[in-house]
Formats: sequence, structure tokens, C-alpha cells
Amino acid sequence: MEHLLHVQNMKKHYLSSQKAKNILDSLPKTLKRLNFKAEPILDVGKNKLNSSEDRKTIKNENYIIPDQITQWIEKFGICDDILREARRKGGRYERLGPSLYIDDIKMLINTPEDIAVACNRQRISEVKHLSISHSDPDHVRGIRIVEKIGCDFIKGTSMPIGFYALPEVIRDINQMNRDCFKYYGDVLHCISVNETPHIKIDNIDIDLINNNPSRNITFYVLKEHEKKVIYACCNPKPFAHNDLYFDADILIISMVSDDGILNDGTKLMDTPLKDEIFTLDEVIELKNYYRIKKIIVTHIDEIWGKSYGYYKELEKELDNILFAYDGMEIMV
Repeated sequence: MEHLLHVQNMKKHYLSSQKAKNILDSLPKTLKRLNFKAEPILDVGKNKLNSSEDRKTIKNENYIIPDQITQWIEKFGICDDILREARRKGGRYERLGPSLYIDDIKMLINTPEDIAVACNRQRISEVKHLSISHSDPDHVRGIRIVEKIGCDFIKGTSMPIGFYALPEVIRDINQMNRDCFKYYGDVLHCISVNETPHIKIDNIDIDLINNNPSRNITFYVLKEHEKKVIYACCNPKPFAHNDLYFDADILIISMVSDDGILNDGTKLMDTPLKDEIFTLDEVIELKNYYRIKKIIVTHIDEIWGKSYGYYKELEKELDNILFAYDGMEIMV
């Protein structure tokens, strides 16, 4: 079985099921909202596609494929270079989904699909508290980890962990995941759901700020005594003003393009991503404006076309700006 991708004015591409899935998974969020899907085409061979009858069934003279889509198909091969290097070298060259673990209070923020793998790699054996910043799949799809953490199916007992999020985020996640919080909270009893803009656990205060009400994306401000950390975990533009951000020790910010150039040479400012993602120069402006001591860039995507080795060299040219890698430990 093969997937056929046929685009007017482009070459025909035969894609394996896995490669078709990889392309869909690698689409930027602005394109994922269009709900593309790959469908298998049975008994399609290369020779069969040469007949005029078959071309008529898949050709639409009145439809023009947006440049965005054709560019993504073509530059997927460029991403392969980064992926191959990660598979070959492993370690810090590999990247799993975006998440943050606060060791002092055993709190996990965000559950990407591979969060169980990440926890195992870092030997994280205890999670007492959990939060999810927003409803995008790459931050939610691993939520099933709460079954392992909060339930003992052999003994038939539950040890619910605290779940904290803004009310609008909980609503969004429930809508996209069939009321999963009701299932995990009311049926399995493995989480205790708390709708709240503020959390206090031991000596740590955490403010949850809706940075983008049109998409309900949470920023976290963590404070312990005089120490302060901001976690802006996804799509940080617009970075809405908030006095809580001043004089932070660390800003962990996601999806920053260091030079404003994507992996195929496209300028960030010529794409819809410009409304969601900062360039490095813009992040430096934020650092200076809010008097932030250190920046750590996370949620690094293949579309930048840069590897761990590249960012390690770039850090030498910058003032207290680092690029995260899986397993990075941050001391405040």
C-alpha cells in the first residue's frame, strides 16, 4: 500500500505510509489547523498513473496549491539531514517533545507524546503535580502518563496527582480530547483537577498567565524567595506585557529563529510563522527590556535546519543566551 501525493505543476511523489505520516507531523501549526490527512490508495502502480483516465480523477484545474504546501513538501528532504545526524549521534542531538520538570516540587509541565520516554531517560520516577499550557497536540497527547502515575491497576487503588491549569485551557483540552479530564478525574481517579491562575506548592509560587487569549496559551512565572523563572513554552508572540516578567533570573522561551532564515532559505518574515515566533534579535530586545539575566531557548524545531552542534557554537557569540537540549538541568 502506498500513499500518492499529486500536486499540479509538481512531480508526482510516491510516499510510504510512514513518510506521509512524517510530513503531516512536521507541518507547522499554522498548516496543521487546515486538517490535512493522508489516505491510502490501493493498488496504485507507477504505470497506472500514466493513463489519462487516472489523471482526470485526481486533477482539478480550478484548484491552485498554495506555495506554503509545495514548499513544505520540497523542504522535508532538507529536514532529513538534521534527522539523520540526530539518529547517528544521538544524545543531545536528539529532541523529544517540549516539557519541563521542576525537581524541587516534583511537578511536570506539559505531556508531549513521548513524555514517558523522556521521563525514563532522565530517571524521573515521581510526579506529584502536573500542568499543561495549552491544547496543542504536541503538549497534550502524552497525558495518558497519569494512568501510570496516579493508578495502581493491579491493586485497584488510586493515588491522584494534582492537575493545575487555567479554566479556558481545561475547556480546550476537554473539547479536543473527549472530556479526558472527566475520565482521568471522575472514572480512574488518577488526577485531581484544579482550575486556577495561581499555584503554591511548598515555597514556590507559580502564576499562570494567558499570554494569547485567542489561543489560550499559558506562560508560567515561578518564584521562590528572590528567584524568578519564566516559562514561555510555545508560540510566544505576542509577548503581552506583564510586570511579573521584570527582573527574572531566567526566561525559558520557545521556538526562536536565530537568524530569521528557515531551513530552505525562506525568510521567517515571509511566512505566517512571523506572527508566532521571535527572531533572536527580538528576544534580545525582550531580555534587555525586562532586565532578564539569562535566556534559554527551547522547543527547537527541524524547520530551522540547525543541530545541537550549531547552537553550541552560536552560544559562544551571545551574552547569557543558551539553547536547550533534552535532559538539560537548570540551576537557579
